[in-house]
Amino acid sequence: MTSPEPLSPGRYRAALILGLVLALACLVIGVVVVVLNLNPLFGWFFLAVGAIVTVLSIVQLYRSNRS
Repeated sequence: MTSPEPLSPGRYRAALILGLVLALACLVIGVVVVVLNLNPLFGWFFLAVGAIVTVLSIVQLYRSNRS
């Protein structure tokens, strides 16, 4: 078996930006669910996951732009 080729810098940044957009969507969904009191546990879960992935995406984007 051969290993897959690494992503080019442009594709890597595109994947990170897509992850950032999806993480921000998770944050928005979490806020809406918590504010409307639809299912607080679900909302807090989405807020936590969205916040963690957003921070990680921003850090990785920052590192990829420095190199």
